[in-house]
Amino acid sequence: MTDVTTVLLMGTAVFRTVDPVIRARIPITCRRCDIGTGLTVGTDGVSTWISCPAGHTTQDWRLSSEAVLEIAAAAGGAPVPAEGEAWFRVPVQTEILPDYEDLL
Repeated sequence: MTDVTTVLLMGTAVFRTVDPVIRARIPITCRRCDIGTGLTVGTDGVSTWISCPAGHTTQDWRLSSEAVLEIAAAAGGAPVPAEGEAWFRVPVQTEILPDYEDLL
């Protein structure tokens, strides 16, 4: 049986790039209704998902199992409060555009 870890994000959440040159903050929202608060992120160690209060469940390639587990550990099993902002680390993947690496 696979363990599932979820975290309720009462406040906002963002993807943050992990790179000394490229800095980005991208809001995490439901890809169906664009809501950005009250989201739940989850992982089973293999796949990840984002669920919104309206019941939509979507996936985003930037959300890793490691990032969900890191936020879950920091939250200690409690929801991330509304006045908080969760930062999910996203490694920069320059191999996606190898012909343009010199531009990064």
